[in-house]
Amino acid sequence: MYSMIDDFRQRYKLDDDFVVVADVGLMNADNVRLLRDAGYRYVIGARIKSEKEDVRRWVLGWHKRAGEYIEHRRGNGERLIVGYSETRAKKDAYNRNRGWSGSARRTVAGH
Repeated sequence: MYSMIDDFRQRYKLDDDFVVVADVGLMNADNVRLLRDAGYRYVIGARIKSEKEDVRRWVLGWHKRAGEYIEHRRGNGERLIVGYSETRAKKDAYNRNRGWSGSARRTVAGH
């Protein structure tokens, strides 16, 4: 991954203000370590369920309001910034319910 980012940065003549932005699906602990070790600044999407138990409890205990953000500082200097969107919450609930209802239909049909 580092070589791809470095090539991109050189090809487009990007300076030190370059920030890597990636979805959680594209990242793993090794790639994050490589970014950190190379001195890149980065923003990576994260899944709450992948966080440690204390962080999950902290996030889930937050009184959510649309457009509001909270921040958690990790011991390694990273920041976890969490936001809430009612639109996204409705979409996620719809997708979860759609998945469950599909599972129920497959179970009833014997598949």
